[in-house]
Amino acid sequence: MTAFKVGDEVTLSTRAGSRAVVEYGPYGTNGDVYLVKLLEGEDTPDVFSALAHIMKAAPVVFAPGDRVAGFGGTEFSIVAGPFTAHDTWYVVEDASGKHHPYGDSSITLVSRAPQDPSDTYAHDGVTYDLTAKYRDKDGDIWEFSSGSRADDGSPSGVMNDGEVRESLARVVLDYRPLTKI
Repeated sequence: MTAFKVGDEVTLSTRAGSRAVVEYGPYGTNGDVYLVKLLEGEDTPDVFSALAHIMKAAPVVFAPGDRVAGFGGTEFSIVAGPFTAHDTWYVVEDASGKHHPYGDSSITLVSRAPQDPSDTYAHDGVTYDLTAKYRDKDGDIWEFSSGSRADDGSPSGVMNDGEVRESLARVVLDYRPLTKI
């Protein structure tokens, strides 16, 4: 059985190959259930449980700023894309600053574009985006602040009612899974 981790993009065989991202898991008696969020097709993505056997790793999708390698190992930066016209392609920039079209089957990922680490916090192997809102298991919405820390050292959070304040670590412990919205 293939094991997935939080943040992995997958395609779902039961939804005509729809793309989703793993939000939580694995869990269940056999460790073969994941909480996934659809990435396409609706304004508000569905979040639901999916069995591992209906999921497969999604093809790599590149984003601006990612470093990729073309034929012969030449490295480029992704500038724009993806675009679709008979196949999927991107605009890449070479070391001299020139732009070229490259099909996704002709490039491989070298490294992802760097993210600002001040806006993230890692807890129990999960990296939380502190600029995002999260929905807990009860449907409450939480926001966390990179500039404010709780006594346990994790970012302080406030529930959508504005009255309940907890640390990210405590919210994860008491109200998981947290789903980024």
